[in-house]
Amino acid sequence: MKWKTHRTITKFACKKLNWPEEYIEPLLEACVEPDRNREKELTQNEYGETYYARVPHHSKNPDEIDDSRVIKHIWDARVSFLRGNNLHFIKSLGYALHYIQDGTVSKYKKILFFEHESLKVHDEREDDLRFIPFPSKHKIIEKCARTIIKTPQKLEASIQKLSPKKDPKDIMLFASAYTLLTLNAVSNRNSFPDTYKKSYLYYGQRHGKFLLYSLLISLFISLFLIYFFSPLYIVLPLIIVCIIHKLDSKYHEFAKIAKWYGKEISILNFLF
Repeated sequence: MKWKTHRTITKFACKKLNWPEEYIEPLLEACVEPDRNREKELTQNEYGETYYARVPHHSKNPDEIDDSRVIKHIWDARVSFLRGNNLHFIKSLGYALHYIQDGTVSKYKKILFFEHESLKVHDEREDDLRFIPFPSKHKIIEKCARTIIKTPQKLEASIQKLSPKKDPKDIMLFASAYTLLTLNAVSNRNSFPDTYKKSYLYYGQRHGKFLLYSLLISLFISLFLIYFFSPLYIVLPLIIVCIIHKLDSKYHEFAKIAKWYGKEISILNFLF
């Protein structure tokens, strides 16, 4: 997507959500930063050699975007926002919005029953966006502007549903809609909802009991095994506790929500 289009969409979303003026201009620069300073990641070629390669802005799959990278930057932005680190917040949010907006542009052309990658078609679609009327009054835009997604799970699920579009009108609509949703969610200043807070404390206390009881039982068993068999069984309690910790999905679900609101409690507080 062209820089002008990135900035137009981002500026519209900021104005729609009444963002403070002092944050808008830095975000307009941050949303094109991934094109200036391309991210790199360690990858491996067909010969097993490792090297740093530029991160692609479009998925190799014609039906999805690279949601894992988007979600990583969204989390970085949210944590920075909660800590009051405005510089890192704006930078991470800019990267997330850039990948979301780029991800709405399909670089594939359908020929009969097959999807064929075409950079020419991709560039033409991006050029056509300049002539598309901005969907500022579309009902989807209005709904997204009013919607504050309250949990990271719901935001991640919505990002994962986003797919590249071929029609420039759809590209502009969905890029704008998802920009609004992301801005609204990441900059949400609402307090930790009581329903989630109660569930977090309940499952946290239950989790603490699971870990404590499993530790005590496994310690007793390991002492017996150490005495009669091998001192290697001393690691058994740690293995069992790690397994119990990983398998408690309810605790992790609400701990993730607590982290989103900056209210995560150390697991040690739930042990006693």
